Parts: sequence; C-alpha cells; structure tokens
Amino acid sequence: MAASDPDIVKNDPWWLDPKDPHRLAYVTQGVIGNTVPYHYVFNPGWAEANAAQIWGQAHANVIRNNMTPQVAAEGALKRIGEILAKYPITQA
Repeated sequence: MAASDPDIVKNDPWWLDPKDPHRLAYVTQGVIGNTVPYHYVFNPGWAEANAAQIWGQAHANVIRNNMTPQVAAEGALKRIGEILAKYPITQA
C-alpha cells in the first residue's frame, strides 16, 4: 500500500465496518495502527536460522526418524548456535 492508503482506509466505511470484526482488526493492525517488525529483521543470524526451519526439522526428526525430543532439541540448538556464530554482535 502507498503512503496515502491509510487515508483511503479511513475514508471508505467498508474498511472500518464494525459488522465485520475480522476486517476491522486486520485494517487496524496492518494499516492504521503502529507496526512492529519481527526480530529477525534486526539480526541476519536469526533470519537465517528462522528461514532454515530448524525447529520444524527437529519435530520431523522425532516423528519420522524416531529421534528422542532431547536429542532433536540439542541438535537444533547446536545448528542455531552454528548459524549465529557466523554473525557476531559487536559493541559500538
């Protein structure tokens, strides 16, 4: 949406119709209200770890490969640690 889109939403009663609480909530959260970026936009290591779906792979290891939850979690945390180590945080 362009910069003027909040005005379009505010001036068209269809968007703010209280008869549809889902649309009203969506527009309030996504267009009118303040937004907060996900944590991974601030840290490339977290973005990479999130994109790798490491926890989903750990779940799959438990379900498909009969791995214990403990071993799957340890493997996931190790992999996350390896990714985060590529992106050290330096103090300014």
